[in-house]
Amino acid sequence: MTTGTTTGLYNSLLTDLVRKHCKREGVDMPTDGLPAEVADALLQLGKLALEALLRNETLIDFTEVKKANINGELLLKLGVVSMEMSASKLHPTKQLNFSHKTMQEFLAGRYAAHAVVDQDIVELLQLTSISNALELSNLLQF
Repeated sequence: MTTGTTTGLYNSLLTDLVRKHCKREGVDMPTDGLPAEVADALLQLGKLALEALLRNETLIDFTEVKKANINGELLLKLGVVSMEMSASKLHPTKQLNFSHKTMQEFLAGRYAAHAVVDQDIVELLQLTSISNALELSNLLQF
């Protein structure tokens, strides 16, 4: 894995977060890649991250995480997201907040790279204009 790129840097960060989690939880860390449960949860979070980006949102409603059967507790323990309550006083909801927008773009980019095997990238990212592509330029760099 190269750390000379932004993608390499974020991959190293993610691997370090997972390694710390595995050590803390007493889970074996594979020598190549991530534990299957963690890899799956991060991939599914990437899908939700992409969907939120396409809606110009940075928060993910926790009900979406539950609906997708994603291990939200694991994601919180990893530290790639945090939990916060919505600003609504009448109907507060739990929401996942990414540590930084670039983390959201990175996870969305990881998902897009995985999904593009079976799906057209233009369709997946809804690239209908140059302005759409420019809005997603950070994601496309990952």
